[in-house]
Amino acid sequence: MKNKGDVTRELMRVPILLSNGCDVELVGHVLEKEMIEFVVCPSLSELLEQIVETCGLFILGDEVLSEIGIDRLMKTLDEQPEWSDLPAIIFLGRYPRWKALNLIAARRSMNLIQRPVKKSMFNIMVRTALELRHRQYQIRDLLLELRQKNEKLGRRTILLQQLALELTRSEERERSRIARILHDDLQQILVSAKIQTGMVKDSLNGETGGSVHTLSETISRGIDISRSLSHELNPSFLYGSDLGAVLKKIAAKMAENYGLSITTAIEIETGNVTECIKIFVCRTVQELLLNCVKHSGSDRVSLEITGRDNFLIINATDYGVGFDTEKLKIRGGREGGFGLFSIQERVEALGGSFHVESSPSNGSRFVLNVPDKTEDSENEKGVGYSDMLNIAFVDNDLEKKGDKKSVVKVMIADDHSVMRQGLASLLQNQPDILVIGEAADGEQAVELALKLRPDVVLMDVSMPVLNGMEATRRLNIEAPEIAVIALSMHISDEVRMKMMEAGARDYLLKDRPASELLSAIRRFAHS
Repeated sequence: MKNKGDVTRELMRVPILLSNGCDVELVGHVLEKEMIEFVVCPSLSELLEQIVETCGLFILGDEVLSEIGIDRLMKTLDEQPEWSDLPAIIFLGRYPRWKALNLIAARRSMNLIQRPVKKSMFNIMVRTALELRHRQYQIRDLLLELRQKNEKLGRRTILLQQLALELTRSEERERSRIARILHDDLQQILVSAKIQTGMVKDSLNGETGGSVHTLSETISRGIDISRSLSHELNPSFLYGSDLGAVLKKIAAKMAENYGLSITTAIEIETGNVTECIKIFVCRTVQELLLNCVKHSGSDRVSLEITGRDNFLIINATDYGVGFDTEKLKIRGGREGGFGLFSIQERVEALGGSFHVESSPSNGSRFVLNVPDKTEDSENEKGVGYSDMLNIAFVDNDLEKKGDKKSVVKVMIADDHSVMRQGLASLLQNQPDILVIGEAADGEQAVELALKLRPDVVLMDVSMPVLNGMEATRRLNIEAPEIAVIALSMHISDEVRMKMMEAGARDYLLKDRPASELLSAIRRFAHS
């Protein structure tokens, strides 16, 4: 295998086009003495072919160049690669055609020498030209190496972006998983336990009843804590919403939770922002605001976010105690700042930047530039659910309840079996209420309700396949006589409003006293 030096020496061949035999003899002698390969060309066309194939320099006499020949030569030289400025030595006659050779003389790599040519001078010109050409080949090799390294760096940059995005996704999936455990399991169990406790309390009196009441209140506090943590881990407004609106909600929520005064100025076009970048920005803004809460000692924070040149520019400023930035890990220091260090590493992996400006007693300013999209395309899929469809055909129970016209027929739609069982137990104990069916997702709820025609459907807001909001909308169109009562764990005016707009008659939290649910069922049953 040839090394770069061998290849370069092969490319240093010198084509010659001279009409004077003495000139050919002189040139050949000098080149042979210098151990330089050369080829005598019989025509300009052959010389131009040698130039195209690459060479060290070329030598010719002005007498072989007509005006057309000069144009052909200049065109060939202009078509060289960007790194190439091919040197030449041109022998001039006793009466040189300076005007005709002006274009050639203007090129800095063209060396003109008057005949008769001195051997020593020609020798120096050859060495100088070949050294120049050698440098050009070195530049070519460096440019090629640089291009290859840039391509490799580009691939690594894309890989780092993908890793950074995947880390964001993984964290978000873990947050969602924990939030689902809290919502789908713990909260539903607690609500079911509260319903059962309420049923027990109604049948007891005295001190025992008081103890049950205390237990019910304890369960309620557990539900509130679980709901708050679930919302913090996986806020319902984060996904599929306008980024500017989401960031304003985050700022408002943190201001409420931590007693801050947060001024916001958010002007961004979110059409190109991918979902994963949106989540990264939201989580990063939360981290920065939390950092201000923990370390600044100030209750005033300003948050400015703009979109410019395919970047989101995030500027968070507090007016607190400040700190020495040189001691932070992001500046090579050894003190704290792990959260800031993590932000810097991720945003740089995404192709952005992160700057911190602070000094003692002068507050702090955090500036991020985050690309609104990356090479990575998102193909995230929602979590799939499946459950059993339980239909209760209870004609015998209906007979036991008494007058069919006065009995309220209720259907329960909830993807949590423990919640369905708890509600069913509560309702079956009522003399005037009969549970006639259960559905595990929104699509089943619509299908079953249209088949059984209940008076009331208790509709969970968050369900798979078809969410409670869309299921309610369909029922309101196809069977408006069926009263839908929305049940949810979410304390959200926005969710409540959307459910009511979809056609729900009422919106109740699952952990509210059973009496409120029973009252709503009876109120809307025949309305």
